[in-house]
Amino acid sequence: MKSLFVLPILISSLSFFTPKINNTSTTIINTEDSLGIFRDLTDEEVKDYYSSLANDDGIKGDQLLDELQTIISKDHTQISNTKAWDTNWTIFLLIDRNYEEDPLTQEEISSQEWKKDNVIVNPLYTDDRLWVKSDDRHFDREHMWPKSRGFKDKYDTSETLKEQPYAATDMHNLRMGESRNNQSGHNNKPYGEVADKSSATQIVDAYSNQVTGYLGKNANGITVYEPRDEDKGDIARALFYMATRYHNYVDTETFQPSLKLVSTFESDSVATATLTCDSTKETSATYGMLDDLLKWHKEDPVDEFEIHRNNLVYNAVQGNRNPYVDYPEWAEVAFGEDVDYGINIDVDGGVEKEGLFVSYPSSDSLKINDTFKLDQLDINYIDSTNTEHKIQYNDSNLSISLTYNNSTSSIISDYTFKEDGTYTFKFNYKVDGTTTYSDSLEIIIAPLSEEEIFMNNLQQFIKDNWLIVVLVVAVVAILAVVITIIILRNKKAKKVVKKAVKKVTKKKKK
Repeated sequence: MKSLFVLPILISSLSFFTPKINNTSTTIINTEDSLGIFRDLTDEEVKDYYSSLANDDGIKGDQLLDELQTIISKDHTQISNTKAWDTNWTIFLLIDRNYEEDPLTQEEISSQEWKKDNVIVNPLYTDDRLWVKSDDRHFDREHMWPKSRGFKDKYDTSETLKEQPYAATDMHNLRMGESRNNQSGHNNKPYGEVADKSSATQIVDAYSNQVTGYLGKNANGITVYEPRDEDKGDIARALFYMATRYHNYVDTETFQPSLKLVSTFESDSVATATLTCDSTKETSATYGMLDDLLKWHKEDPVDEFEIHRNNLVYNAVQGNRNPYVDYPEWAEVAFGEDVDYGINIDVDGGVEKEGLFVSYPSSDSLKINDTFKLDQLDINYIDSTNTEHKIQYNDSNLSISLTYNNSTSSIISDYTFKEDGTYTFKFNYKVDGTTTYSDSLEIIIAPLSEEEIFMNNLQQFIKDNWLIVVLVVAVVAILAVVITIIILRNKKAKKVVKKAVKKVTKKKKK
């Protein structure tokens, strides 16, 4: 990770502090002879922010989300409605400014104040970058995670009616954005990739009259909004942040709901239904589309603007950070499926990928009498250079053992589960005769139900007594044939008797 923010003025002897925006002024107090709020943290300072993860090597998924929520909630200063919806856009002109095209002046550095007019900014959905106080009609404050998806106040009809910290005014989720794409494109639709752009609604930028977004159906038939490519990664990481900072429900009064990213919805109505903070106590408010967001995160990686914005929000606004800007590889670890590796803040990139990784398809559905087939194992190891290697189950450098009921044995062929319990398969792979990578696979076999026991006993009886079964079936078949013949003969005899009786009756009449 690098601090990529470049200033036209080089200043040495930087020191870090965390000032906040004053309620009545934009002047930053406690400044020193440094860049102050405008500086980026060093790699070590960023690492120190996540220092509580030092003993959590290898965690991933929900466990990682739980730990990160604790970290980024700790010093999160709530932002008032007054600040978030300030008509002068004070906070946004600090954090959304394009410092490459509109660099700081020495006066701004010295005073720790930033200009509030004629500012070149980086808004979503448009290339128009000049914000002028007298003409901001096409700029909106864009909630990338819509308020209606988990933190809409059921009592309010206005942004200023009631204070709405934390989620509703979280500056990691709020960006300057072009109004048409915000209101007619995104609105409260999930982000995702439109399957057929030729039939989708084109969203035209109010400034340039160029198409900068599409509203249409994705491959699963759900209506999604797809922004321009250069915004996709920024949006993905903002949504990752929201699903982390608000992973677990806290309370309604402070707008701290439970939010979750998903990859599909049952219908458009489900995808866009209004969900209040209170409604997330038991079930998380969902938003998406996760698969597309993970893809966008890789295709549009973190850039200088995002790094600096993350630092500005931390230094001067709300005192917390976006983990997925600091450690981009954590996104896959936190939200990806079937991820074999976990985090390690002591290595570059914050993830520890080196090791052996083994998986077995549908391992959760295996039952008694099912067979664990070695040729279905997916075995890979990642070396110290993060290069992945595929391994076959019969590789001479791979050894497999099984532990069951405190007894361990080597496995060289397929294994059939005869009893319920926990089976632990251990895999060791030797590289160059020196380095050994290891992994284990735990499979839990549940006891059989009464119906399954009956069917198994019946199958076993048939298997053990197949000759008797065949004879019984043969006898039954023969009996069935004999009975059928008798019935047919009886029917024929009845017809003969009936015919004879009929003849006798006719003779008597004569």
